Amino acid sequence: MRLQALSRSQQLGGLQGSLYDYSQSPKPYSFGGDPSYVVTDEDFHKAQQKFLYKVLRDNMLHHKAKSIVKSYAKTKDTALIWQKICETCDKSMSTSLNGNAILGWLTGTRLDNGKWNRSQGECITFYEDKINKFNEMCPDLEINDMQGVRMLQNSIANVPNLANVLILYRQTKASAGLPDKITLHQFVALLSQ
Repeated sequence: MRLQALSRSQQLGGLQGSLYDYSQSPKPYSFGGDPSYVVTDEDFHKAQQKFLYKVLRDNMLHHKAKSIVKSYAKTKDTALIWQKICETCDKSMSTSLNGNAILGWLTGTRLDNGKWNRSQGECITFYEDKINKFNEMCPDLEINDMQGVRMLQNSIANVPNLANVLILYRQTKASAGLPDKITLHQFVALLSQ
């Protein structure tokens, strides 16, 4: 299950108390069940829907989230409720502003300016995490691997021990007759070596 909408933006109020972190699930909104799921045990399904509906009803704080949950009081279709909450969160101004703040940080950060007070490796992995967070928050404006690699390369361009890593990688691949395409994750791994 995935709590992507609430991790992307806190404007829907989050969940009170602590719940298991479902952020590693491959399904985009399987909190209430996968919408393509075929019910095999109707009684179990109804009980599960009723329970999840109660959890959503009792724990949503933001007025929009509460309104969405209340509008499905009869059907208790938690998959549809979760989808609507995710869509609302994706379209919210808060999500947009948070995405803009992350993008501003990504484009304005340079490792050589002396503002980063941790190790180079931490900066590089933090940078990758910020790109991934932006992509999760703003899926319609996703930074692809090529853009992410270029942005990270620009942020480390004046650091002598890191600046030439990408150039050497591409030269080595080209001389071997292989494509020199690299993903952000591969680039971060190269820089971390």
